[in-house]
Amino acid sequence: MLKHAGCGHNPSSIVSTREGQCALLCPACPQPGKNLPTDWHCAAPEKRWLYAKFVALDANFHLHCKNVSSDQVDPGLSKGWSYFVEETSYEVFIEEHKYDTQERSTCSGHNAVNMADSKKSHGLATTGVGAVGCARHNLKLPCGTGDLQKGRLTLRKLIEAMKASMEHDTKLRELKACIEMPMITKWECDNSKCNPYEIRVATITQASVQLELARAEASELQARNDVSPHPEVSASTLISSGLELEEQQRLLKTDISSLGSHPTDNQLAKLQERTNALKRCIDNWQSIQLLFMPSVARLRDKDVQPGEPAKVEEMKLFLPSEFCDQASCPNKLCEHEWKLREAQAHEALRDLRHFLCLHTHLYKFKDTNVCGQVANTHARTTISQTDRKVSTATEKYRVTRAALFSLSPLLGKEGWEDTLQLLKTEDI
Repeated sequence: MLKHAGCGHNPSSIVSTREGQCALLCPACPQPGKNLPTDWHCAAPEKRWLYAKFVALDANFHLHCKNVSSDQVDPGLSKGWSYFVEETSYEVFIEEHKYDTQERSTCSGHNAVNMADSKKSHGLATTGVGAVGCARHNLKLPCGTGDLQKGRLTLRKLIEAMKASMEHDTKLRELKACIEMPMITKWECDNSKCNPYEIRVATITQASVQLELARAEASELQARNDVSPHPEVSASTLISSGLELEEQQRLLKTDISSLGSHPTDNQLAKLQERTNALKRCIDNWQSIQLLFMPSVARLRDKDVQPGEPAKVEEMKLFLPSEFCDQASCPNKLCEHEWKLREAQAHEALRDLRHFLCLHTHLYKFKDTNVCGQVANTHARTTISQTDRKVSTATEKYRVTRAALFSLSPLLGKEGWEDTLQLLKTEDI
């Protein structure tokens, strides 16, 4: 290369070779001192376009260089003598402009620049090459080519992360100042101890209500006051099982609606198996229900419609809240359902808040970090799954609140609507 450029036998040695001296200049582009008149810079304004050089910037984001060596073992040979820039000066320039924001491309059909930083760069020393050349003849300019380094984006992210780290560190110190150190020490030594960083709010759960009802039934059995018509199923077990079946119906209905217009045979088979299993569970539960609520038989006969049988996910279970205003129902069963429904409503609200927060976080994360078709497809799928969970939690709360509204006049419950308010669409 040095010999072809006339620098191989330089009396001052090859070290005196200037940057870009070995590059071949475009013979068709205007080159001062070569193919331009001596007074070209004094040309009239209407003639200056004749001596203008048009250059263009282009990049190849697929021209990778794997990180299999180092500059010490495999040093560069040109040192900025031809088309590639001198590496040391290039890195200094990058360091000076590390805070600059990359201008996004406005081309509607070319997203290579916008998506370049999202491509996989594991095991790569450089992720591409950028070059400046004459726009008409595509000859590269001297020192007009440089490699693209993923580390530049990583460095900017690191700087932003350091700022966020300092902010979170300040908040953590403020939190620690409000917590007793002995409690922190005990928890760090034994994680089974009370977590001082965890926010604890006393809320009602279905599990706690079921435990309370089970203990009450144990006391009745101990006192020989149990009058359950079934030897293995108690009144509270019947109601809690009914609520579980109702939840399974809700989930099955959601899964059926999300199948799409072209489900696979495997999807249909699994869905049919779930439907069959749920139908058997409902039939068994309804046979036991007649022992506790005989009046349900008449309501079922009225509900039967001629023609096709009701879908499993839409079958009425006739829990006390569904017919307490139409037929008599033991007050004990209504009390059990009220307690379980109240806990179910609080759990549905907690789930709804959680999924709404998750939904917001996923959207922000997608807008900030996700680029590319594949990554956006995965993110969109996750967001869609969260949307379905939000809809399921919303329906669960509304159904549960409607059941509480039906039971409250019969049981004389007041004031519960102040906490479990009507959930409107604009509230979500």
